Parts: sequence; C-alpha cells; structure tokens
Amino acid sequence: GIHVDAQVTARALDKCRLFQYAKRAQDIAENALARVRTRSGKLLIQEKLVTALAGAGDVDGSFRAAKELSALAPAPAVLAHTISDAMISCVVAKRDGVAADMYRDILKRRDQRLAHHPKVLGALAAL
Repeated sequence: GIHVDAQVTARALDKCRLFQYAKRAQDIAENALARVRTRSGKLLIQEKLVTALAGAGDVDGSFRAAKELSALAPAPAVLAHTISDAMISCVVAKRDGVAADMYRDILKRRDQRLAHHPKVLGALAAL
C-alpha cells in the first residue's frame, strides 16, 4: 500500500484546500516530499498539492505544482483529473488566464491524450 505518511499528508492537504491555507499546504507538502521515498507516495502528495493550492486560491503555485506533477509522469487519467480540477478552481477564482496557461502547458508538452481528455476539455469549456 501507499506509504502511511503520504496518506496522512494527503488528508492534511485536503483540509488545507477546504480552509484555504495555501502557504500551509506548500509547507506540509515540502516536508512530506522530503520524507516519503515511494514514487506512489510522492505522486499522491504532489497531486493533492495541485488541488489544495488551486482550491486555496494560489493558482500560480498550483500551476507550478502541476508542472512538477507531470514531471513525475503519473497515469494519464490521474494527471487529467488533477489538472482539470485545478483549472476549474482557477476559473472559480476568476483567474481564467492561469487556467489557460495550464492548458497551453499541456499543448507545449504535445501530450495529445491529456489535451483531448474529456475532463480537461470540460474544464477548458468553463473558460
């Protein structure tokens, strides 16, 4: 199973998203990423950080975290789900430009599966 530390961190990041603690989310994730050794654990934390930062209104931080997540090469469905959630959070925060940048970043990577994923296209339609 996934490292327990990663699961605890994931729950903490969900709470940060709910209560809009962007700085706290960043600190929690950085500390956990230094401790967690498994790839699956790192993926889980990075994934939660993307949505926590977007949900807490730190859309620029979310964009950076999304780039780091894609560098870890998660399953395409996981990446699509996470990035579409972050894009929608950007739209809700009235930061359409950042959501558009996230999509442009996908296009730059020439990742057709991600660019045409229904969840990502749905988020794009919200712009």
